[in-house]
Amino acid sequence: MNAELQMHNDIYCTFYLSPPPELSEIKATVVYPATEKHIQKYLRQEVHLIRETWEDYKNITLPFIQSQSFSIQEEHGGITRAGITGRLEAGTLSMEEEECELPAARTTSNSAPSSLNKEQNQPISFPRLGCKDFAVAWEWVYNILEKKAEADRIVHENPDPSSGFVLVPDLKWNQNQLDDLYLIALVHRREIKSLRDLTAEHLPLLRNVLQEGKEAIAKRFGVPGSQLRIYLHYQPSYHHLHVHFTALGYDAPGSSVERAHLLADVIDNLAMDSQYYQKRALTFPLRADEPLFKKFQEAGKV
Repeated sequence: MNAELQMHNDIYCTFYLSPPPELSEIKATVVYPATEKHIQKYLRQEVHLIRETWEDYKNITLPFIQSQSFSIQEEHGGITRAGITGRLEAGTLSMEEEECELPAARTTSNSAPSSLNKEQNQPISFPRLGCKDFAVAWEWVYNILEKKAEADRIVHENPDPSSGFVLVPDLKWNQNQLDDLYLIALVHRREIKSLRDLTAEHLPLLRNVLQEGKEAIAKRFGVPGSQLRIYLHYQPSYHHLHVHFTALGYDAPGSSVERAHLLADVIDNLAMDSQYYQKRALTFPLRADEPLFKKFQEAGKV
């Protein structure tokens, strides 16, 4: 490593360091072709905290999610029927600030992102949105669950259709070190969109994710459960229930108090009251340019 002295004052020095090529590798995530929504997601925007009651969820958030699902169905219906699979990227329903909880460049295969080729039915990137009613919206999730893609990346699977899940590394983690360990558990059940849908009925599933996820990570990576942050997002950036596993010492995107809900706390809340998340108000951040934020503005909630 080359070191160039820039300043020396008593015991304090400043150096410019030039690491050798083998230590200067950069990991890059590529979204191509990027839509305007992809670009907007990575631009700095004003962020507002929304306090969503159960009535707000029923009257504002849920109808918005459903309307976006219908709009994507209409916009890309012909392409879907032509047999082109959809790799969905957070955008239309991105509930994030500058961060993205899910990899931006994961495709429906293990290859690099592809641009659209209608004649050859190549994968195409659509805005990711949340609704259980249209399989096209979750094609990339279902590809993982059905082992059509990324099967070699699966760390653990419980195949039970009701209480099972698949655990895979998040693409933001290059797996070269444990400091920024990041994995995602995708549940097999397809009708659960978010925290709002959870009741005591789902406790076996949530307990499996918590216990088996910790055991699998300890076995594969040697990180004990006491050094993991295990949580759900609300709002999520895509509406298929998933759980985040990150290293406790890692300041992971979206792990702040206004967005993350610890899985152990979610389990305890549901054990006390099956309808807990259909009763309480939930707080989450929205960017000023997000359509859902405008819906809350129109309803006089901001």
